[in-house]
Amino acid sequence: MGANATPPRFTRNEALVFEALRAAGRPQKAYDILEALKPEGVRAPMTVYRALDGLVEKGRVHKLEGLNAFMLCESDHSHEHVSHVFVICGRCGEAREIEDCDVEARVRDLASAHGFTLDDARLEISGICAQCRTVETPGA
Repeated sequence: MGANATPPRFTRNEALVFEALRAAGRPQKAYDILEALKPEGVRAPMTVYRALDGLVEKGRVHKLEGLNAFMLCESDHSHEHVSHVFVICGRCGEAREIEDCDVEARVRDLASAHGFTLDDARLEISGICAQCRTVETPGA
């Protein structure tokens, strides 16, 4: 978030879901979040889904379609971005958001060249992270 930006206000349930995602440190499915929040009295899946919808709308959480999971937005919110690039490790499940103005400009140009006005673009790159590459593979 920019130095002068005011953080969006969270409802109680949004704050609980946000903290559960922060504590997990990696993408989580809604039912994993629900399980983590049972000690807080959250029992209904719709409670988690509504909170996730609110956090996505506020730009604080992203849904990773390929994993059907959610992760915290890693952007500093210093500029409004509409292109989202994620790298996702197929072994450990780590995911990172990458902000790249060149990629965003290229995606915007590509959409424009085909007669589209860009509202949102999402690229999910699957692979193996550096940490997992250094771990020996059993049987290798």
